[in-house]
Amino acid sequence: MWISFMILITIIVITTIISILFWIFSDRYYRVSNTIITSIFGFFIALVWFLLIFALSSVSVPTGYASLEKSWGGRYTGKVFTETGRHFWAIAPSYDTKRVDIRNNKEAVPVNVMKDKTYNVSASVEVVYDLQPNKLVDLLSNYSDYKNTVIGAIVKNVITSNNILANSQSLTPKDEKEIENELAKYGVKVTNIYMNSYKLTNSSNYALNANVNSNNN
Repeated sequence: MWISFMILITIIVITTIISILFWIFSDRYYRVSNTIITSIFGFFIALVWFLLIFALSSVSVPTGYASLEKSWGGRYTGKVFTETGRHFWAIAPSYDTKRVDIRNNKEAVPVNVMKDKTYNVSASVEVVYDLQPNKLVDLLSNYSDYKNTVIGAIVKNVITSNNILANSQSLTPKDEKEIENELAKYGVKVTNIYMNSYKLTNSSNYALNANVNSNNN
């Protein structure tokens, strides 16, 4: 930030020096007009530079979003803006921000398991969640595709390891709690999770059980 202000001050100083030189070396008739024109030109350049710095260093945060500061190389600096509104002089003009929706996100996780050697279960688990701002930088830094590598992977792992779908068309409170606890480690706060669809097919892919919608709060 201070580099930008130094550039601004430098522009003003250079413009002032040019004005003085015009005053010294110009004829008397042109001294006043040259000085005025140079001063106006310098003021205009300084104003444009100031407005550019002002715009680039400000951050806008809509309701339900967070903005993460990113350095020149694209890495997250660790600074997260969560307060709704415009933050002035918040970042260096050369930095950037990434806007992330952190409230009421939904992710449908497809799960396929074998009920036994004959039947296959195809289901979809709907996860409604918020992202915790204090863990957002770590989550996005380590898992850019967190919807698949974190949410999808954990839901599938819990369901397959507990053999849930082979015996039930819905998630038990225990299963839901296990998924919630695992996702919470990554800053994903589950607000609702339920079985969105459930289909049982045999080896010939004949649907034995049509889609079943259930909502387990």
